[in-house]
Amino acid sequence: MNPNYVRGRALEYDVVHDYQARGWWACRMAGSHSEVDVVALKQGEVHLIQCSCKKGGKSKTDLLALQELAKENLCRAFHAYRENGVKYEEVA
Repeated sequence: MNPNYVRGRALEYDVVHDYQARGWWACRMAGSHSEVDVVALKQGEVHLIQCSCKKGGKSKTDLLALQELAKENLCRAFHAYRENGVKYEEVA
């Protein structure tokens, strides 16, 4: 199996588990190849999360597409990446 895929999938599962540990419902969008890797819901709030193994791992175009999708659906968009654990940056 491709090591990049394995690392990316592991990060997605870590994000799902992190959200679940904080009381959110979260689901990995397996095989989606879209702007969204993880969707998380809690008390009417929706987070759309794009994951990459490093902070600069997503292009500006990818993050703008995520931001637009979130805006259209009244959600919040986040980029999750690894840097001494999992970090989140809101895409605004």
